[in-house]
Amino acid sequence: APIFYVSLFLCCVFAVVSALLEGAKLTTMSGPYVQGESVRITCIAPEYYNAHSLRLIKDGKNAERTWITTQLTKHGVEFSVANITVADSGNYTCIYQAETGKRTFNSSKSNVVAINVVVTGNQNETGSTGLSTGAIVAIIFGTFFLAIIIIILVRWRTRIHWKKNSCKKNPTDDTSNDHSRPSETEVMKFVPSGDEDIIFIE
Repeated sequence: APIFYVSLFLCCVFAVVSALLEGAKLTTMSGPYVQGESVRITCIAPEYYNAHSLRLIKDGKNAERTWITTQLTKHGVEFSVANITVADSGNYTCIYQAETGKRTFNSSKSNVVAINVVVTGNQNETGSTGLSTGAIVAIIFGTFFLAIIIIILVRWRTRIHWKKNSCKKNPTDDTSNDHSRPSETEVMKFVPSGDEDIIFIE
């Protein structure tokens, strides 16, 4: 029983000490926060605490997105993101850990910094492909005209090929009519005069 009460007492002490750890100060750049821009959040813990392990909290949970952490001072860090999105909108706080009597305690939450990421008009015209509406229309028309040119070229080549085949089948020179002329091997007929014999020469 004494051990139980001692443990309960220590738990209460730890809870009180943790609650007494002053929260860090959280600051950020002034808004509005436009999608695609870089955003920096600075977390500074009180100097009279041996603070470490500063963490960024979004809506009560660890920030889902990986923020780049830069150590500014012994008690302060900067969280930055190069390309912020609408998904990064939310209420941000910061906590840290400090050593007290060989025990590590979590601090109270810092002040709240609200980040509301907005999308500009030009970004609204951008589709899921990352291209603007005008660029998509230009690509469609360009593809259409290219297809027409390809069809014309194919038909032109087909027509030339058909003409060449027609010329081979129906040549215009006089050699095709050589079969109508008698060859030297054909029989030559001489009509004799008088009572001469008829001679056939093959």
